[in-house]
Amino acid sequence: MTKILLNSILGLCAFLLVTQARATITFEDVSASNVTSSAPITSGGYTFNYSSTLYPGGVHAVTNIPNLGASNGTNYLVYESGVGTETFTSGTGAFNLNSLDLGGWVNFYPTASNTLEITGTRIDNTTVTYYALIAPTTFNTYELNNFTNLRSVTLGNIAGGAYIAVDNIQVSPVPEPQNYSMLLAGLTLLAAITRKRKPLQER
Repeated sequence: MTKILLNSILGLCAFLLVTQARATITFEDVSASNVTSSAPITSGGYTFNYSSTLYPGGVHAVTNIPNLGASNGTNYLVYESGVGTETFTSGTGAFNLNSLDLGGWVNFYPTASNTLEITGTRIDNTTVTYYALIAPTTFNTYELNNFTNLRSVTLGNIAGGAYIAVDNIQVSPVPEPQNYSMLLAGLTLLAAITRKRKPLQER
């Protein structure tokens, strides 16, 4: 009985470790386009939506066009940051954002400040913000701290900044609270059974 219970608890621990494993959204599971789309884009279980009050039909799309700004030879997302924002959410619940690659793309002109505001909205509606200085023509990796237990992340706009390229978004799902409750209950039960077992008598 103890062996079965132990195996079950170990299985649950493995499940929790897997669900907490980081994943990288690379947009390789999306067909590249010629950058004329404004429909939602889904990649790696996350949905990306473009929003603009100035230009509701603003462009965002997955492409791999080289030589137009930040490019890495693979698929990446671009959105019209000069007039709008890009927001992504998970289809499976809360998540953590660990890092992402950003760079200036078509018509991304240097301004007094090429600073992009990245805002994470948590499940409890509190927010966390990071300011990324965007290079005009190359990707840079930005590590984000405290972007945890999120329900959405919004990449802001840079007035006059035209397009921003986005790639290699490293995320990890947040396990449901009941998973931890199950693990704690199992460990408690295992400890109780272990204490009740008598040691073998020496002969």
